[in-house]
Amino acid sequence: MVASRVVPMVTPAALALVGVLVFNRFGFGTWLPISGQVKAHSARLWISNEATVREALLCYLDVPWVGEKLVGRLFHGDPLVSMPRAGWMSVLLLDAALVVLALRHRRVLGETLRPVGGLFLILGAGLTLAADKLAVVFIAPWYEGPLFLSTAVVGAAICRERPVLVRLGIAASIAALLVRTPWLLWTLRDPEARYGAFRLQAGRWISEQTPPSARIGSWNAGVLGYFAHRSVVNLDGLVADADYFRRVIERKELTGYLVSERIGWLADQSCGASPRPAAYLARSGSERLDPEFTLVQAFFRAGGDNCPGYAIWRWNRPTPETSVPALDSQEPEAIDTVMKLGMNHPMGPLTWRISSASTPASPSWKSFREAPGQTDR
Repeated sequence: MVASRVVPMVTPAALALVGVLVFNRFGFGTWLPISGQVKAHSARLWISNEATVREALLCYLDVPWVGEKLVGRLFHGDPLVSMPRAGWMSVLLLDAALVVLALRHRRVLGETLRPVGGLFLILGAGLTLAADKLAVVFIAPWYEGPLFLSTAVVGAAICRERPVLVRLGIAASIAALLVRTPWLLWTLRDPEARYGAFRLQAGRWISEQTPPSARIGSWNAGVLGYFAHRSVVNLDGLVADADYFRRVIERKELTGYLVSERIGWLADQSCGASPRPAAYLARSGSERLDPEFTLVQAFFRAGGDNCPGYAIWRWNRPTPETSVPALDSQEPEAIDTVMKLGMNHPMGPLTWRISSASTPASPSWKSFREAPGQTDR
């Protein structure tokens, strides 16, 4: 009897999941989307190299529903792993109590939720949660929607036949609105208290001070990409392709990726008057590149720790984007510089042309491409 009700609800989601997995596998060579691959890779590294057993266990037990969010605000911690002992123990006890109550009153709960489609929502939210936990461990804030929606539907269904609970819920909502709204308005009095104002300033500076051919790399590229009016490449991997995941995330080849994507600038959130991009570069094990970047502009909140802010760095190493404009000044040698330093070729076309003209037996361009002993098949 239970199977006859559950199977029709599970089948559409299961078919959609299989379709997504097959599409990813044949389209990109990975079962998960690239953003999921990046998150799963980061989670595995954190759990195996940094996390304690308790921290890893709390990550798997973390269910970001409304109750946990409220407890997190009380203990100034979110997600579960960042809470103090009293906080995460309170959340786990609350979760356990809800599970016990749901099991004890499952018949009444089922009769209450069935007319409003609540069981379908709860099942969908549970499948989403299970998929995220098994694949990437962490649940990003934008994946919490199904949990909040199912919580709201369950609460509404329980209160439907209980007028007292409805009146209490309305009164609590009005009280929260009256308290929350003035506080939000008070926080908006100082726009520089958040990163948004500095993202806008950085975007405008890039639009006005960099050449149209400039390509900027950023780990938080959304607002910057919109206002910079330049090509902005997101370097956190969440909107990247399989090539980025394999080269930068797995093989730590950020340098080659920056060159191939013609990225000559970095821009991202920072603090202080002289910030460095080392922390961002360290995400891919490339902190050794830090000395190669020159700070050209920093925006920051004056006073205190000079935070939040935003910084823009120029890459000192020549790339096609940073070197090609030099050709306008009648310097053909710049082509060789681009090919040798930017594209990692042993010599540029100008050097090759001169050497081939003076030495009839000089190797062709194909020789540079092939490894010793290889032939062109």
